Amino acid sequence: QTISVAQAIPLLLGANMGATLTVQLIAFNFYDFSPLIIAVGFFIASYARRKRVKSIGTSILGFGFIFLGLHLLTVGLRPLSAYPWVREGGLILQDWPLLMIMISAILTAFLHSCAATLGIAIALGSEGILTLQNVIPIVLGANIGTCATAGMASLHGPVEGKRVAVAHALIKLLGVALVAPFMAPFTDDLTRMAQTLPRQIAYAHTLFNLGLLVLFLPLSTLLAG
Repeated sequence: QTISVAQAIPLLLGANMGATLTVQLIAFNFYDFSPLIIAVGFFIASYARRKRVKSIGTSILGFGFIFLGLHLLTVGLRPLSAYPWVREGGLILQDWPLLMIMISAILTAFLHSCAATLGIAIALGSEGILTLQNVIPIVLGANIGTCATAGMASLHGPVEGKRVAVAHALIKLLGVALVAPFMAPFTDDLTRMAQTLPRQIAYAHTLFNLGLLVLFLPLSTLLAG
């Protein structure tokens, strides 16, 4: 028996919260352990006899490769900090938050990963190319961009799947619309919560999705209608 749209919306909100863990781990430089994770996953997948254990090993292996890819991406972006025009471009875009939201949403839709977009933001921020003022619109845009994956997945599915995708997009857009006017005080709060930009980005992403969970979970039935 399939679940209803009203039942699927809380699952989506919970999945969004769970996805913030990836960005938290990136901010903690967890990808330094990616070779070890890959080795453990490969060992389990190769030598385990039970199918379920092999599946767990394969999952661990994939998890390790994701973090290794993000690590290679961040390392590859570091040379950009040597170009003055890159830093100047970051300062100019700081005055165009809506444009930053759009660029971030398009990039996330193209990469099919909010974590990848925010990993890039963390890398650029760590090199001084982006500031926290730049990054908040990127966080908001990345959350909008995740709707593209769910939308494309629902194209050839049942009507209920399309309704869930629409509800997901509506939740994200309403959340961004509510937060966007208060980006300045939100930025001030983040600077008090953490000292480093990667941690501030991770907190911004987590707090945004936590706010969506608290705000829209009681409205699941209304949104399903």
